[in-house]
Amino acid sequence: MKAVITGDIVNSTHISDHGKMIRSVKLIMERMVEYGFVPDKKWEIFRGDSFQLVTEPLQALKAALTVRSGFRGGVYRFVSPLVVEDMLEDCIDVRLSIGIGGIGELSDPISESYGEAFTLSGKMLETITEEGLRLNIATPDEQLNTHFEMVCRLLNVIINDWSENSSQAIYRNLLVGETQRETADFLGIAQSSVQNRLKIGHIDEIHYLLSYFENKISQIVR
Repeated sequence: MKAVITGDIVNSTHISDHGKMIRSVKLIMERMVEYGFVPDKKWEIFRGDSFQLVTEPLQALKAALTVRSGFRGGVYRFVSPLVVEDMLEDCIDVRLSIGIGGIGELSDPISESYGEAFTLSGKMLETITEEGLRLNIATPDEQLNTHFEMVCRLLNVIINDWSENSSQAIYRNLLVGETQRETADFLGIAQSSVQNRLKIGHIDEIHYLLSYFENKISQIVR
């Protein structure tokens, strides 16, 4: 059993420089590989403004929140001055659908792979796009899906209030798991500012919902 996260960029047609958009998406995907959320070569950009990645079920929601906070915080600008001009200048948002289930053999490219998790993820992305949502989860267990819809609706409310600054602090918290002091050093701000950004972004509630998700999903991946 695996988790497949399918995403697309909100209002991508309003982004004038497609090359910068693709390079910015690639950077976030590469960071997900670097920090162990996604196996090497198990992600792909397709259709110009969409992407897909494969991860483990227990960390699927954390991976999705890390990706979304990365885009909302514009973290692709945290690169060498030599290449920062190749990245988007603005923060963007993404829709994400998580499908959890069985999969067949992974193909290269992974968009040609098949299995329950891919099907659930793809169909869910269509559903949340129609409903105006930005995040949801689908599993083979309909009762479990009811729980996850509640979780995701709460998370959607929380995330919609994330500022750029809060998103950057939350991204470092979820991606690296570093201390507030370490985040402050990375962002070049005071530790008290990091603490405030995380509080405004409801980091404690996010970790509570992540624990709830992991507890529930462990019931079907044993």
